[in-house]
Parts: sequence; C-alpha cells; structure tokens
Amino acid sequence: MYELNLDWVPEFGSIVIWLAMDRNGKLALMVNNCWGNIPKVILSQNDIKEKL
Repeated sequence: MYELNLDWVPEFGSIVIWLAMDRNGKLALMVNNCWGNIPKVILSQNDIKEKL
C-alpha cells in the first residue's frame, strides 16, 4: 500500500488514475502507471486516495 502525499514517489505497482480538465472544459483520464510524477495539486489534498 502506498501513501499519496507530497513525499510520494513512483514505485512498482502504484497505479494512480484521475480526471483532468483543460481551460476549454475538455476532460481527460490521466493514468500514472509507476512512471513519472503526479501533479502537486493532487498530492497536497487531504484524503485524496479515497477521492480518486
């Protein structure tokens, strides 16, 4: 189990999915599949794991 907070780093087996919207209102399904960073605005939320 992993903890989503500002100290989070990608590691094997940690897949995170979230929705994003651009300034034109277009939605996208974002997937972090053990590679790269998650936006800091998501990681700074309280209880974000339950919301995602």
